Amino acid sequence: MFNRLHLFVYSLCLITVLLSACSTSSEQTTKTVADRVTVTVVGEEITESPVILPGAVELPFTTDLGFSTEGMVERLYVQEGSIVKSGQRLAQLEQTMYAASTAAASTATAAAQERFATSRQLDSTGSIARAAYREDFHQLESALAAEKLAVVKQKQTTLYARADGIITARFVDVGAFIHPGQKIFQFMRKEPLKIVCIVPVNIRNQLNEGMSCIISRAGDDTGRLDGKIDFINPVPDPTDKQFRVKISLYGSQSPLPPATAVSVTFSRQRTKVLVLPQAAIHLDDSGRTYVYSIHNDTCRQTFISVKGAGGKVNQPAIEGLLVGDSVVLAGPANLDNKPVTPVPNQY
Repeated sequence: MFNRLHLFVYSLCLITVLLSACSTSSEQTTKTVADRVTVTVVGEEITESPVILPGAVELPFTTDLGFSTEGMVERLYVQEGSIVKSGQRLAQLEQTMYAASTAAASTATAAAQERFATSRQLDSTGSIARAAYREDFHQLESALAAEKLAVVKQKQTTLYARADGIITARFVDVGAFIHPGQKIFQFMRKEPLKIVCIVPVNIRNQLNEGMSCIISRAGDDTGRLDGKIDFINPVPDPTDKQFRVKISLYGSQSPLPPATAVSVTFSRQRTKVLVLPQAAIHLDDSGRTYVYSIHNDTCRQTFISVKGAGGKVNQPAIEGLLVGDSVVLAGPANLDNKPVTPVPNQY
């Protein structure tokens, strides 16, 4: 009886020791199962994204040309479609009346000068009344002014081109009697057409004169043209509160017809983005994007919003992380809520 009891107690103690050993071994195993993972930190970069704004090729500068005096058209030196140079003679009025006026004015001036010369000589000796002297002086001034006006009017009988350009229309024929300001020709200045672009207030500070840009037809990326900003209106348009920017194309002439709608591309919208190596970003079965972020040596599946690529290595992560967060770059799968041993990585 005693031996059996002794044997039972001995067996019970042995079982207790074995169970304790197994429990200790299990706890030690649980504590040491921590996966080694390569980690990186969330960085930040400044990116430049294209700014695309609407615009149009400006209409060519046209103006009406005419005489500032009246008379009969004697000659037309150019016709519709003629290419003219600055200073070139375009038309002329009949000269007889104006030439006669100029000759008569010159004769009157010569007579007034002779009378005043005599009056001045007499005045020096006190032989003429001061009133008569002053009268001759005023008559000379009037004669000189009339002669100058007659010469100007005669010069106004010839119409000249004020700049290089093209005669786009003719409105009178030889022999027609015209009045001051009446249209004789329509003239288009010969110069490269510019692009007029509409710029919102929040973009204005990112642009400056001389900046390069790309021009293309609206809705068509083919046939892209290089341009540069020539002028930025210093104040916004009062109607839409946006700035007007003029852009010239490289080369002498615009290959785009006037009033063509275009798109103008600038590359100056600077934004800050969070960046990660592509290897740190994963997709779950439903297509959601996530990373394994590390907090207190424990992994956590963190869903993020990704937009665009920042190059061959980095990809910007827009939402869900902060600069400096640790993220798993390489390691086992299914790390959510698992302890890990982080190993830093530089990229």
